[in-house]
Parts: sequence; structure tokens; C-alpha cells
Amino acid sequence: MAHEIESSVLRARYGLLLTALAPVIPQILGSAFNIWYSATVIEPMFTPALRQTFLFATVVVYNAVVYPIGVYLWLKRIFSFRDLSHRLQTESGDQRPPRHELTQARRRLIHLPWFAAAICGLAWFLCIPVFTSALLQVQNPLDPRLLWHLPISFCVSGFIAVTHSFFLVELASQWGLFPVFFRDERADRTPNIFTLSLRGRGIVWAVSASICPIASLLLLVLAPHSPATNAAWLAVSSV
Repeated sequence: MAHEIESSVLRARYGLLLTALAPVIPQILGSAFNIWYSATVIEPMFTPALRQTFLFATVVVYNAVVYPIGVYLWLKRIFSFRDLSHRLQTESGDQRPPRHELTQARRRLIHLPWFAAAICGLAWFLCIPVFTSALLQVQNPLDPRLLWHLPISFCVSGFIAVTHSFFLVELASQWGLFPVFFRDERADRTPNIFTLSLRGRGIVWAVSASICPIASLLLLVLAPHSPATNAAWLAVSSV
């Protein structure tokens, strides 16, 4: 009993915070790979003009515009649960939220991992056309190797960030928020939701743990070879 009370208190205090922070580690991992790959494989191919465009005009501007928008959308969705979560934890019999309001919140909560994955995916994969277009404004045509390695760097980083964000948000929300919002009802009975079966969850996990690294390796195999490319291949295969 004491353990259940303590767990309930932890959920009340940290459930929203833990869910909000869940995508942070995958973004750090994806960014770390992207920075390493750019420094070791991509930057040596740059002319001084391309390097300046890539590092300052593109990286700084893109991160300053796109990522704050992503953070804003994510925190807005997280904070949309705060008031109702507090009301559910302090409700009395005549203060229960309206049924339709609770159902909408439950639906948003179930879909929260998909929402996180969509934001991460757009932020990462939009880099490919934006960065390529910016470099083409400086030098056209580009070195063909850049047209391979630039998309590879963002694809691999995006694979890491998107798939792991999905699972971490799901784990965090099911620990911290589901016991509050589904205290007296099963989550799978919420109408108009898209959920993964156990089999579907296994498939997604296989995509995350196996197919994404394999796809990354295939991209690296198809790319023009160099000592840096071989190092990147070893790094991805070790993951």
C-alpha cells in the first residue's frame, strides 16, 4: 500500500515533466551522430564558401527557426493535459470533468507518441531539402559525394531520433499519465484512436532496433567510399 501511494505521488509530481522530457535524449543522440558525421565525412568536402553557408547561414538559422517551433508545439500539447490532470487527481464526485472533454484528452494522450514522432520526423527530414538547396545556391553543381552524404547524415540521425522518441514518450506517458487519465477505464476502449497491437508494437520495435540500422548501413554502402565513410559504417554497425 505504501509503495502504491508513493508511486501515485511521484506520478502526480513528475508525470507531465517526465513525458515532456522524454524526446530529449533521442534528439541528443541523433544530434551527436549528425555532428560527428558532418565533422568527419561531410566538412572535408566543403569549400570555404560552402563551409560558411553550412555552418552559419544554414545550421544556425535552421535551428533557430525550426526547433523552437517544434519545442513550442510539443510543450503546448503537454501543457494541454496539465489542468485536466490536476482536476482528475483532486476531483470529488460532483467535480468530474465532462465526458467529452475527458475522451478528447484520452485520445490525445494515446496519440502522443505519434505526435512526438511527427514533430521529430519533420524537424530532421526537412533538413535534407533545406540544406541541399542552401548549398546549391553557393555552388551548382555540388560534389556528387555531398548529394549522397548530406541526406545520409540526416536520415540516420532522424531514424535514431524518431523511433526512440516514440518509445520513450510512450513509456513515460503510460507510467506518469495513463494511471491518472484511465483510472477507471481501459485505454483500448477509447473511441476513434489508432493504436498498435502487440504484434504491431513488435514490428515497430524491429524497425527501430533492426531495420533502421540496416537501412543506414545500406545508405553508407551505396555512398562513395572514403576512410571517413568506412569509419561511419563501423560506427553505425556497432550500434
